[in-house]
Amino acid sequence: MSKEIQRYRHIGSYGVCLRDGSMLVIHKGSGPYINRYDLPGGRVENHEDIFSALYREFREETGCHAVNVKQLGAWDCLLTWEEQGYDPMLMHHVALLFDVSVEMEPNPQHSSNQDSLGAVWVPVSELTDANSSPLVMAARHYAKTGSLPMQTRIYETWDVLAHNE
Repeated sequence: MSKEIQRYRHIGSYGVCLRDGSMLVIHKGSGPYINRYDLPGGRVENHEDIFSALYREFREETGCHAVNVKQLGAWDCLLTWEEQGYDPMLMHHVALLFDVSVEMEPNPQHSSNQDSLGAVWVPVSELTDANSSPLVMAARHYAKTGSLPMQTRIYETWDVLAHNE
């Protein structure tokens, strides 16, 4: 008997912070992007607007305040992934992306929750599909071209990295 695919939509606000050829990313500690680089940001809660979500999530995940915020646009991807002991999930990840700056260095050990295991600067050239979330890859496209990808990225099967990868 095949497992039923659970479907859900995740809408979040994320900061794209670029400096000297590097991007500020977090080490993802949970979810389908675990053990990959991800953009600082996350879910827009029911009680907040997209900007409040960006400021809150960015601060929680990096220890820094996002400043000089400029809205870049929206980008989305669809990915199917499985977590051990659960039915497969199809996530429609809608990301509202903002160009941001920081006035202080992020804390590489910062972790107000288990979602972010700290923030680091990574050269854009070192961000790949193998080590990064789809959101980071969209931000990488922006860093190289000045625009967000115009197509939805579809991952029929998303590879969730094990803790030792």
